[in-house]
Amino acid sequence: RCKDIDLLFVYDDSPSMSKKTQTIITAMLAFQLDVFPQLKNLCSLHLGVVTTDQAYPFNPPECQQIGALTNINQLNVECPFAEGHPYATLADFDDPTVFACAFNVGSQGETDERPIDAMFATITDKALNNGCNEGFYRPDALLVLGMAIDEDDDDNDAQGHSGSQKGMAQLWGPLFQAFKPNGVEDMYVFGLLGDEDPNNTLCPWDPLDGADGLGAESAPNLRAFINSFPEGRQEIASLCTPPNVDTFRPFAQKILSEMLAACAI
Repeated sequence: RCKDIDLLFVYDDSPSMSKKTQTIITAMLAFQLDVFPQLKNLCSLHLGVVTTDQAYPFNPPECQQIGALTNINQLNVECPFAEGHPYATLADFDDPTVFACAFNVGSQGETDERPIDAMFATITDKALNNGCNEGFYRPDALLVLGMAIDEDDDDNDAQGHSGSQKGMAQLWGPLFQAFKPNGVEDMYVFGLLGDEDPNNTLCPWDPLDGADGLGAESAPNLRAFINSFPEGRQEIASLCTPPNVDTFRPFAQKILSEMLAACAI
């Protein structure tokens, strides 16, 4: 069914993520081993990264707005995307340094994370797609959304942050799905989040430890958003998983099998 995929990663770059960098890198290695090689058979692929910031500070000034894709890493180095877009394409898949650059956004971002606002802006803001994001989102492509976030997106949290402004959390799923002409038929969502049971986790959440908290929150709002997608269209894994590639490979393989089933390829 789908020969074109838009793959969007929403990455939490707040300070509390600093100790989870190796976990994210390990998960991406699992994707590079099991998922990315299979995607080379597509007609086209757009792979972009957006942070949870109101304004990712390393982007050009005109693209320092929520939902703008990152094409400059935390070292202020521009990522060498082969086709010159602010996102990777199939032409980049044989160069792992490109992906290393794209995901190297650091952990010095804003402490008021707004992943839902960032996600909606990337997909629905026509001015972004005609400007800073330059044709990233295509209505007829399969949209694959990945999230790596250690704190829930909620209003007035324990740290005093307001989070995303997109309205009631229970409406995020239906609103997001409505932007695709075929709804969930052309969508797939996965997430790396804190453990669902806060009493049974390797990284218990303490929101008052430091400026941005320590550990990973169970994230009921973000879990509910992902779980609003039907079985076979969503997966969630623990951000508290020890950084071992073999541990993440079953997660990557499950996502691949469900994506292939959704695409019938």
